[in-house]
Amino acid sequence: MTSDLDGQMYVLDQNAPFIHVFGRDGKFIRVWGRAGGGPGEFRQPMYLGWHGDTLVVVDPPLMRISLFNKAGHLVRTIPIRPQLQLSSRSGFPVTLLAAGTVLVASSTEEQPGTANAVFQESLLAADPANRTTKIIAMFERHNFALRVAVRVNGEPGMMNAVQPFSNDPLWRVDRNGTAVVWVERPQMTREPTFTVTRVTQSGDTVFSRRIAYIPKLLDDATLDEAVRHVGDLPLPSSVKMVIDNDALRKEIYRPKYLPPVSGITAASDGTTWIRLEQEARSDQVIYLVLRPDGSTLGEFSSRKTEQVVEARVARIWTRNITFDDGAYVHLYLASKRHGQRLE
Repeated sequence: MTSDLDGQMYVLDQNAPFIHVFGRDGKFIRVWGRAGGGPGEFRQPMYLGWHGDTLVVVDPPLMRISLFNKAGHLVRTIPIRPQLQLSSRSGFPVTLLAAGTVLVASSTEEQPGTANAVFQESLLAADPANRTTKIIAMFERHNFALRVAVRVNGEPGMMNAVQPFSNDPLWRVDRNGTAVVWVERPQMTREPTFTVTRVTQSGDTVFSRRIAYIPKLLDDATLDEAVRHVGDLPLPSSVKMVIDNDALRKEIYRPKYLPPVSGITAASDGTTWIRLEQEARSDQVIYLVLRPDGSTLGEFSSRKTEQVVEARVARIWTRNITFDDGAYVHLYLASKRHGQRLE
């Protein structure tokens, strides 16, 4: 989801109609976005952002970016694959950057099919008109992907998920397309630290900050909790998915210590929200909040079942990451001393 300067919320659904708009008071305003391949239609939209006052919607399966005004009318469509000659296997569009270039995530596998297989992931600022690209950042991924055997409506299949305890880098682009933020969280050393870096859309470093943390052991209860949540997806009522939890447990990467960070959010107001990993016995999660220059703004606490997805000044939006009771967006009004919860 994202918000505009007036505080309206734009929420992306997995099913058509895909775009839901709510007022700053949480009341429903409108919905749009049909399924299909025509202009203004979507197959599987994955990202919302802003280009000025125009809403950006990225649809990787269609390899295109669609721009809408706030009323939901199509303004422009940017096709990606023909101009940049990217295949959906090697690269996909992430968002439209403020300068008009497209942020593309591209990956290649080294030593595929071996125990030493490594994915090289690159973030590129691509110019579809001139067919040029510039590297913004590069990462190595060793234990990020998780493939799980499942049965869907009685038929065997595979589900792709993210390793819950991976120590591979995490990255996000801000909703305005002006900066990319990432966290490097290597395995614990004698002086355990993680590093937060923010770069401009052209790749210039804004800040790079090392932050110390206290390591926490990965216990059985936390592993059990991760196993329960891997298959917790907002599926249609017609879809029944069964996971072999014993097989899943064997596929999960289990380091001795929890990774220090389990998520990041690059908010529209320039702040960076770093989700600090917590053990299963904790029902709260702490976010370390950094200003645009990398200095510490403060900490924010929410329920562990929620994830910060957007922030503008004192308004903070979260969504639930478990779906036992459906999908919800929550709004916090924050001050220096407390937060007030609105649902």
